[in-house]
Amino acid sequence: MKENNYDVVIIGAGVSGMTSAIYLKHSGLNCLLIEGETPGGQVTKTITITNYPGFKSITGAELATKMLTQVKELEVEILYQKVANVKLDQNMKIIVLDDNREIVAKNLIIATGRTPRKLGLSKEEKLTGRGVSYCATCDGALFKGEEVVVIGGGDTALEEAIYLSSLCKKVTLIHRREEFRAKSYLQDELKYIDNIEVITNANVTELIETDGKLSHIRINKENEIENIPATGCFIFIGYIPQTDHFSYLGITNEEGFIPTNANMETNIKGIYAVGDVREKEICQIVTAASDGAIAAIHLSKSLIES
Repeated sequence: MKENNYDVVIIGAGVSGMTSAIYLKHSGLNCLLIEGETPGGQVTKTITITNYPGFKSITGAELATKMLTQVKELEVEILYQKVANVKLDQNMKIIVLDDNREIVAKNLIIATGRTPRKLGLSKEEKLTGRGVSYCATCDGALFKGEEVVVIGGGDTALEEAIYLSSLCKKVTLIHRREEFRAKSYLQDELKYIDNIEVITNANVTELIETDGKLSHIRINKENEIENIPATGCFIFIGYIPQTDHFSYLGITNEEGFIPTNANMETNIKGIYAVGDVREKEICQIVTAASDGAIAAIHLSKSLIES
């Protein structure tokens, strides 16, 4: 059964999706915001945010709540339902929900985000926000002058280790292989930073807590067990884009992220992608909001001109 036609359907009520909804509503467009889990997305998992303009310090949950309140006050229609897939019918987009209902829209904004790959350790979820983090730019300042660990061997891991070295007393970079996958210039830069220690051929086997917070990282290096003091553990072993329901449309790259142009348009007319689900270099709360605004403004103009 097909339901109301909308000018725009936004899938995902994270920062980028809610920003799109705010701008679209101000433009007078009939839009629907669909969220399958908790509004706010990944931002709700951040304990303290200190780099979002307008707030010296705010929790991720508080910021998400303020955004959601603004969306509701604008009377944006919100549907809490999971999306099963998306079909194309000429110029219309048909969003199929997991209860088999179908929603028709002229345009679609995909704002489903990405999730960090986890180590899969028993206390990883419990200690997230209590020492375990997946964003040094977001949380690094909370560990100023302390000893932290960075896990990973790609560009992001090395870039974030270098960034953290300017804030923290010591950074231990742990990689499970002998060779890093990161660019050579990043590997060269590590050699000149005194407070970064590199440990290769090592696996993290346990996160150790003291008084409910991370205190040590246990590693196995060539069958030798070692406990490394660390109040912070930054995990950079990749991200998983939430695009399973869209990949068959031919809009994703090999890693599953969605390439767009500067207006957030995909290679299919009327389908946009915003936030961390996009193929892009920098993923921050402020850039997610920017993506959402750009897509909504461009989309609004295109509807007026058509």
